[in-house]
Amino acid sequence: MKIGMYSITYRGVWYRGPAIDVFSLVKLAKQQGWEGLELDTERPHAAPMDLSADDGKRLRDLAEECGLPLCAVSPNCDLSSPVPGRREAMICYVRECIKLAHDLGAPLCKIFAAWRGVTLHDGLATYDQTYGYDQYGFWKGDRWGFLCDSLRELTKVAEDHAVVLAMQNPGP
Repeated sequence: MKIGMYSITYRGVWYRGPAIDVFSLVKLAKQQGWEGLELDTERPHAAPMDLSADDGKRLRDLAEECGLPLCAVSPNCDLSSPVPGRREAMICYVRECIKLAHDLGAPLCKIFAAWRGVTLHDGLATYDQTYGYDQYGFWKGDRWGFLCDSLRELTKVAEDHAVVLAMQNPGP
C-alpha cells in the first residue's frame, strides 16, 4: 500500500488563500513525501475541459520526472440523478475524466454514486446548502436503477481505455 495526496486539499476552497496550480502541486506532493497523487477533476486542477492535450502531456511528464505516480482522477459526480439532463451531463463529465485518466497514465477513475456537492460562499466550500434540504428524498426508489444504467455505460468506456472505475460512496 502507498499513501498519496488528494489534490482537493489545495484547490483553494477549503481554506483562505489561493489554490495551488496542478503543476506546482505535483512538485509539492513530492517534496512533502507523498507516494502518489489523486487529481480532483474540478477547477483549477484537472478539469478535463481546461486541460489541453499538451497540458496533459506536460503533467504526465512532470509526474514521471518527479517519480510521483498519478494514481487516480476523481470526478465529483451524481450518477443517480432523476433529472435526465443532469445525469447525462454527469455521464459526459465522467467519460471525459476516464479519457483523462488514460491520457495521464492514472489507472483509476474514482467516482461517486450520488454526490450532493458543495456550494461556495465567500470563496469557501460549504455543505450548508446541499445538506440543508432533502434533495434525495424524491424518486428514491428509482435512483438505484439510474445509477446502474449510468455505471453500465461508463464501465464500457473505462474498459475501452484500460481504466478501473472505483466508487467512493459518501452519503446519501
